[in-house]
Amino acid sequence: MFQLSNIEVIRDDRTILKVPDLTIPTDKLTVVLGHNGSGKSTLLRVISGIYPPDEGTVHAAGDISLLAGLGTGFSAHQTGRENALLYGSILGHSEEEMRAKRFACVPQHRKTRIVSREAL
Repeated sequence: MFQLSNIEVIRDDRTILKVPDLTIPTDKLTVVLGHNGSGKSTLLRVISGIYPPDEGTVHAAGDISLLAGLGTGFSAHQTGRENALLYGSILGHSEEEMRAKRFACVPQHRKTRIVSREAL
């Protein structure tokens, strides 16, 4: 579980992220949506410990590896799943471990549903 309380991230005297209270369960798939510049990547970087918040607290249980925003080393000729397995191996995880983590979050039997931008 991730818990954020009164998070504020300031860069160049400007608040770029403000989160009053947020709890994210780790046994559920969670999606972060927002327009460009709305703070999605900053939020993920705060949760993963890459950016320390200027105010507030972050409590995260377990190991965290952030794949978001990493273009380096990713191949356009591989699927997202293949790239994730490759990056996981770079982090020292076995393919078996990565597949187990994937299936813990997303059941294999689910089909992908494409939602048009207008529907959001």
